[in-house]
Amino acid sequence: MPPGLAAQDHDLRPGAALAVRGLAAPSLHLVRAFALIMSRGRSTQDVCASPLPELVTSAPPASAEGRIVRLLHDGDGAVNGAVLGDGTVLRVPAAASRTGFLQNGAPVYADGYGYNTAYGKLVVVTRLGPNRLQAIHVSDQPLIPRGAPPGSAGYDRIEGGGE
Repeated sequence: MPPGLAAQDHDLRPGAALAVRGLAAPSLHLVRAFALIMSRGRSTQDVCASPLPELVTSAPPASAEGRIVRLLHDGDGAVNGAVLGDGTVLRVPAAASRTGFLQNGAPVYADGYGYNTAYGKLVVVTRLGPNRLQAIHVSDQPLIPRGAPPGSAGYDRIEGGGE
């Protein structure tokens, strides 16, 4: 389910009955939904048509620890998160999905920012590992910001430095 879809439609909650129209990948236990039909017969079309904007407010620091009970996937089938045993949702960048920490049944510690809502806890992960001591920084952003290219006028100039 795209992030924020449950916030748009308050009938979507754990345990709600609904029918899904879309494409199934049974080996991954994954369905790419194009339409949802609620128990009251109301339909939500084009659930994947337009991406939702990112959170516009800064979220407070958050962390979570537990066992992974389900992996989450984006529309192309790539892992982009996990659900822990207590219902906490972890959203991870692509770099985190390549670490090997995201496996069903595996213990995991996640640190980042997020919210506690009526639907549960959400953590957008910046550090991930099997426990707090082994957690590593995971990000799709480069660790060192890009500077001026070699050979350019600003290459040998250090900001704040004297002449």
